[in-house]
Amino acid sequence: MIDWLASYPKSGNTWMRLMLANYFSETDLPHDINQPGVTNGIASSRWRFDDLLGIDSAHLTDREVLALLPQVFAALVAQDPAPQWIKVHDAQQQLPDGRWLF
Repeated sequence: MIDWLASYPKSGNTWMRLMLANYFSETDLPHDINQPGVTNGIASSRWRFDDLLGIDSAHLTDREVLALLPQVFAALVAQDPAPQWIKVHDAQQQLPDGRWLF
């Protein structure tokens, strides 16, 4: 399950994700904000897209990437069904095929 933390850039989203990670952690040790993957990054991350779909997103148009993003999010949940907090600065929008981006 993905819980989207939508915000404007530089609004404290990373700190919120870190707080949530520590609050829901199964250990008393604090999470390190500098450790990769602690808070699952941002929805627009191209490395996640490339890794989960096995496609080099640099070879796609922005429209093609947008159309495939729901598949990336579904693959992310299939890979790890535990609750995940992911920040997003993108607007919710309906894709040309009728699906919603998030």
